[in-house]
This record gives sequence, C-alpha cells and structure tokens, in this order.
Amino acid sequence: MKSASIVTVFFLILCLFFMNEITAQDSSFVLKTGKVKTYYPTYTGNGHFSISSSQLGTQPTESYMINFYDEGTDDIPRIAALPEWNEINYFNGKKWINDVDINSEEITNYKQTLNMYGGYLETAYSWIN
Repeated sequence: MKSASIVTVFFLILCLFFMNEITAQDSSFVLKTGKVKTYYPTYTGNGHFSISSSQLGTQPTESYMINFYDEGTDDIPRIAALPEWNEINYFNGKKWINDVDINSEEITNYKQTLNMYGGYLETAYSWIN
C-alpha cells in the first residue's frame, strides 16, 4: 500500500512538472517589432516548404521547397523560388491595402511577432484612410 501511494505522489509531481513545461514559454523564442519602416523579412518554414514575410503580411513574397532547383546547361544548380501564391489584397471601397505607402500615416499600431516556439508569424496593424 505504501509503495502505491509513493508511486501516485511521484506520478502527480511528474504530471505537474510537465504541465508547467507545456504552459511555460521562454520569451527568447518570441521576437517582436513595432517598426514598419526598417523591416527585415522573416523566413518561416517546416523543413519542406518555407516562405518569406512582407511588411503588412498581405504582399506576395517568395517561397521555397526542398530539392527544387533551377539548373541550365553548363550551369550550377540554384535554389529556385516557387510562384508567389500568398498575396491577400483588401479593398475598402477606395483603395487596395497593398497600394498603401508603408511609410505613410495610414498604417498605425504596427506590430509583428515571430513566435519560434509556436512556429508562426503574426502581423497586426490599423489601416486608416
């Protein structure tokens, strides 16, 4: 009976330890910026496909796939970009979002977060016109 209670207590402590590991997130895995004017693209991928980011998150950008090369005669193989498939363009009745000057006052509250722990890139801003 005593060994069963020791095993139960050990199991509960082990569960609490792993629950803490699952819910905890190291802040060094999260990169944030609020600067839209000095922007450096981010590349996110899963080992098979990757894509670069854009300032607003709506412009088309290059994407890549493993083992996909461009090679001509008498040339060396180079990594080839896939077609730009990720454009999302919003129209508010007056203007398309991708036609907005990124340095204008139309884009406010800009924030981009790269969560390397969760594996996603989040872009948020207000579009004022």
